[in-house]
Amino acid sequence: MTNSDRRAPQVLERVSFLDALGSRVLIGDGAIGTTLRERGVAADACLEQLNLDRPGIVSEIHNDYIEAGADIIQTNTFGANRFRLAAAGLAEQVGELNRHGVQIARKAASLVARQVYVAGDIGPLDADVSDEEATAAFKEQAAALSSGGVDLFLLQTFTTVKEASLAIAAAKYVSPETPVVAEVSFDSGGTMDSLAPEAVALRLSDAGADAVGVNCGDGPAQGLRLLREMARVEGLKLVAQPNAGVPKLVKRRVVYTTTAEDLAEYARRFVAEGAAMVGGCCGTSPRHIAAIRRALYETPTQNSVDVVSRGLDAATSEPRSLRDKLAAGRFVVGVELDPPRGLATERAMKNAATLKNLNVDFVNVGDSPLAEVRMSAIAMASMLKVKVGLEAVVHCSTRDRNIMALQSDMIGAHALGLRNMLCLKGDPHALGSYTKAAAVWDVNALGLMRILKGMNNGHDALDNEIRPVAQFFIAGAVNPAAVDIDAEVQLFRRKVAAGAEFFVSQAVFEAETIERFLDKLGPDHPPIVLGVWPIHSERQAKFLHQNITPVPVRVRESIEQAGSGAEQRGLE
Repeated sequence: MTNSDRRAPQVLERVSFLDALGSRVLIGDGAIGTTLRERGVAADACLEQLNLDRPGIVSEIHNDYIEAGADIIQTNTFGANRFRLAAAGLAEQVGELNRHGVQIARKAASLVARQVYVAGDIGPLDADVSDEEATAAFKEQAAALSSGGVDLFLLQTFTTVKEASLAIAAAKYVSPETPVVAEVSFDSGGTMDSLAPEAVALRLSDAGADAVGVNCGDGPAQGLRLLREMARVEGLKLVAQPNAGVPKLVKRRVVYTTTAEDLAEYARRFVAEGAAMVGGCCGTSPRHIAAIRRALYETPTQNSVDVVSRGLDAATSEPRSLRDKLAAGRFVVGVELDPPRGLATERAMKNAATLKNLNVDFVNVGDSPLAEVRMSAIAMASMLKVKVGLEAVVHCSTRDRNIMALQSDMIGAHALGLRNMLCLKGDPHALGSYTKAAAVWDVNALGLMRILKGMNNGHDALDNEIRPVAQFFIAGAVNPAAVDIDAEVQLFRRKVAAGAEFFVSQAVFEAETIERFLDKLGPDHPPIVLGVWPIHSERQAKFLHQNITPVPVRVRESIEQAGSGAEQRGLE
């Protein structure tokens, strides 16, 4: 999704869910529950209550999945039936919680130019009740979802065909024209009512489901085996949305081990077996969905012929903004272009035009780097956007502005169409000419991230409403060469919790440095744009090492030994 998409959210022609499902492979979203837990929601919290109490965090997840390329987003209503809600004392709020869930998802879907379908999510009752009581509960939830305006009902993680069939019948009774996708979770021996996948698919179809499939379970390998067996029933539309592997407890944290790339490879295989819709369940994240989108729409493979023949248009998924490129797993190239020290901008614009002709993806614009007075980074970035057509990552230092000025500048930047913000504490004034200037630092970089994240959720630092909500793409700085790597990893994770969606690193001079840092960080993290800096002299190497970031001894010695060839050695 690009910035222009957000300014023009009209869809030219709406296609019904079933028509779309019959013509191309649709991509579902990933986990709602485990993603909420990862973002700080307490383990014992009622997730559906967040639709009323914290709609912003639910909306944020929907937006992230849409940004990643999901065609379908599920409402946060998996357990919003009266029996599950009773545990939280909310049994009488079934209607309200489900309707609000639909409203949040529908609003997120309305912000993009392409069509995104809203699926009313219905899970099992988790209660020992009669068929009549079960049917009444499913009708109550389906009616609330239908009144909110869902495009389809998504029945997930049912472990018995009997209960799934009751839910299908209830949904069809409430809204006969609304499609029903029914998904079952299997253990190693089949469903809890001892039915094999082929029999499950046939019975769910006979009960009225418009598409059937598997979700949750032990991961994509199991899902592929089950889907193959379901495919023996001719004429079915099949769905696969497995967990990201079997969860493991690592250092008191639940970890799902299937990587985004692995799940994407399985997505190709699901499609080859006949799946019309693929997505994920527990443990899957927007990164998994972006990888699936990339695998099915962008990466040429033998299977991609089958995908395209079903109507996929690779051009519609071509990422254009930095956010889209990173979400799609693209390798991006950016160049730092500092604002001028005075009023002359011709040289900067000429250099920017050269960079655009070299197909760089973005330009980094510093905010008075090294504590020297330069043109406003926001003004410079706006000129690059308007005059050259280059996207910028705007550095924003908290050094020189109090919390009011920071927010005013961020609102102004957003109004100018700038979205990518790198949050920095800022270099100390002692590095520059204005050594006696007062440093403000009302908030640090993490504080600014929290402010921007709040604006994305519709409020300022004091919870005053901001409408419409902002769409900042928040970046943090990281130093892979830090002396204390464990502390840097901990700070990295704190920045993610504060709102950082991608990172820009300090300069790294050896591959071993980043490899060591990534080993400590682990596989599941936001994208990192790696900083490289060709050293051109012994003097520069010394300055960088003393004031900016560690330069390895081996590199400094190599530059020193190169003598007049230091610049070429630095490039090497």
